Amino acid sequence: MFWKDLTNRAAFATGNFAKIFADLEVPPLPQLAVRVLQLAQQPDVDIDELSRLISSDTGLAAKVLRLVNSSAFGLRHQVTDIRQAIVLIGPRWLQSLAMGISTADSLPKRTEGFDRLVFWQDSLQRAVFAQCVAKTIAPGAQGEAFAGALLQNMALPILLSRWGTHYLPIVEAARESERKLEEVETEQLTWNHAESGAWMARNWGFTDVLVCCIGLHHGTAQQLQSLDLLRTPVAAVMVSSHLPDAEPICREALDIQADRYREYCEATDADCEQIAQLFDVPPPDRLASQSE
Repeated sequence: MFWKDLTNRAAFATGNFAKIFADLEVPPLPQLAVRVLQLAQQPDVDIDELSRLISSDTGLAAKVLRLVNSSAFGLRHQVTDIRQAIVLIGPRWLQSLAMGISTADSLPKRTEGFDRLVFWQDSLQRAVFAQCVAKTIAPGAQGEAFAGALLQNMALPILLSRWGTHYLPIVEAARESERKLEEVETEQLTWNHAESGAWMARNWGFTDVLVCCIGLHHGTAQQLQSLDLLRTPVAAVMVSSHLPDAEPICREALDIQADRYREYCEATDADCEQIAQLFDVPPPDRLASQSE
């Protein structure tokens, strides 16, 4: 069962970074994100309190409503306020969206070796795609899939901004060799950005689901299967990390065939067209044209 021993799985995803990053200053989360996380830990969420909290930040509320009204949610009528959104799609989903967007807004904007435009185009595309996959394999957990995929690489701008002297050469080595970053990281550092991101997420008090989404996004299908996470939002985030060519891993790991995969790509393209401006970036390259 997914929830059984999830805390232990989250610990597995983090590694021993307290010692590695003893001198690394992790930026604090916005206070609103902290409060949303606190509400997420409560078994019975007060809808009115959650609505007031998100609505208190007009910028965040506008982004959440724009996202909820996109075709990704398939709502029949336009949602005009946060409370209505909570009632229609559920507090768990709204908490994940609000926390993901708020955290994304708090990440470093400019630092050497960090291409903000490409980073957020990739992150947004992965988030929307993961949400599509989760609708099939983990109904009701689309919010965690979206937030987990959006933040799966959140460690990169933080490491480059606050640990750049040590970390930038690793990023440059991966680019020059055209190898996967996580391979070069593991080879030269014994850890990778997924594991460090999970450690940061746990320090911030993220839910165990999101810690696993971030920490295991470069995991294998076999690894997720052994952890009983293959039909969860963690798997949706994992396959999204393989974009723009995620069709083989979707087919082999989740039995998602070519026609369904193309539907996901087309839906992702349409949704990204609508919501890319929320992250102040142009829409990413279309997935559907790359999957033909």
